Amino acid sequence: MVTAENPQEPHSVHSARLLAHASAMLDAGDRLQASEKIWGAVSHALRAVASKRGWPISVNADARDVARHIAQQTGDGELTALGGVELYHYNFYKDAMDVEDIRDGLATAERICGKLLAADASLPSSLPPPRGPTVQSLRAQERPNPRPAVHAGGMGGVRKNARPPRRASARERLRRLTSPAWSRMAPAVEGAGQGRS
Repeated sequence: MVTAENPQEPHSVHSARLLAHASAMLDAGDRLQASEKIWGAVSHALRAVASKRGWPISVNADARDVARHIAQQTGDGELTALGGVELYHYNFYKDAMDVEDIRDGLATAERICGKLLAADASLPSSLPPPRGPTVQSLRAQERPNPRPAVHAGGMGGVRKNARPPRRASARERLRRLTSPAWSRMAPAVEGAGQGRS
């Protein structure tokens, strides 16, 4: 919490607090808040490592790149997909997981946060950033939309240069993640975006 006495707390403190909040929210029966706190805790642990080294994290794709880089440096493959905890961020919006799935996610998040904070202590501060283009650099290229004009269905008009739905790329990213809850969540994810034009 940012206060006048403590203007900015380290990401590691936020991570620990969010894990405690996730446990409390789960005990209180609030699955959605517990899910979001799980993702937030891991995200802050990852930012603790990245900020110490000056690596930017602006969007979730940058976080995944940093996680893969840390996994390569430490040899811990579980960090590559962040243990699948990004699914819990998704669950905050879709409410597709039951309490046991979220309890499993909390245990996974605690383990991942511990590994990330241990990596923060063991990796050199001068470690170069992850290679490859960042999401921001790709956006800076300002590629035109390749989709032609799309008829808006029964709305009586034509939408020109309609943006492709973001759900397709989210599904693809979610498929790459691993989680014990994935097999039970798959029908909800596959059905997302149906009925949209």
